[in-house]
Amino acid sequence: MYALGYPQTDSTIKDHIKTQTLWITYRRGFQPVHPSVLTTDAGWGCMIRTAQMMLSTALFRYFRTLHQDIEIEQLRMMVTDMFRDYEQSPFSIQKIVREGTIQGKSIGSWFGPTSICICLKQIMEDLSNIRLQIYSAVDSMICLDELNNQSFFEPMVLLVPVRLGLHGINALYIPSLVKYMQLKQSIGFIGGKPNYSYYFVGVKDFELLYLDPHTTQDLEDDGTTTYWATETHTMPCLELDESLALGFYIANREDWNNFEANISQMDPSTSLFSIHSSRVMEAYNAVNDIGDDWNMDDFL
Repeated sequence: MYALGYPQTDSTIKDHIKTQTLWITYRRGFQPVHPSVLTTDAGWGCMIRTAQMMLSTALFRYFRTLHQDIEIEQLRMMVTDMFRDYEQSPFSIQKIVREGTIQGKSIGSWFGPTSICICLKQIMEDLSNIRLQIYSAVDSMICLDELNNQSFFEPMVLLVPVRLGLHGINALYIPSLVKYMQLKQSIGFIGGKPNYSYYFVGVKDFELLYLDPHTTQDLEDDGTTTYWATETHTMPCLELDESLALGFYIANREDWNNFEANISQMDPSTSLFSIHSSRVMEAYNAVNDIGDDWNMDDFL
């Protein structure tokens, strides 16, 4: 059994998840995003909420590195404040919905894996007080020339939207999905079923463990107890929708080297994504049927 990239037992998994991420659900009573009058995201905000959860996992790791002696309750409060449903919160639903309108999403519409990843990337770029990059892969490719050169020396969140079938997940991809969930850099993935997004945090054999955002809670001014991840649910891998977004947290250059080495050992015929020197070079290689021979040091 694995949860958020680390082996667990039945007796340890609950506390592990509770100290590594937030449980973020539908809320009611928040300030609407003009010109909308919506004060709740019940029925349409589940992809936003699961993306917030996945990003909260990355921020738990990020702040633990910066403040190694921080108490868990202080850390939980620090991360929770970044997601409260107020305009001033860096990753509030208001900020995400407003960014979505720039991307062509109407207020109150459902986000897909790709659109939410793009929104989070843009919001992070607009922040000046967090030295954390978000990279959102396009066409299931991570391209080194698109990354900030310094990103291999500073923390980075990799978001990889993928489509693993036409009508439901292709069973051939499931073993690879399980392997990705076991990487220490994994912060899980978001997806689930059509118009129902869940945050998948662990795996046991071919059963997925997830947090469910489909509970409506009142807006909370302070405190963290309603954000505690205290209950997980399970879903067989074969019941997954084909569209999802994987998440990984890369702490530093050594972490990247480990991540890249593990990805290179995946079966290319069932790999969910790939790493290339550049998008242009990959297109050239595909046309000319030559190898993608590159060295990451050339891009640092």
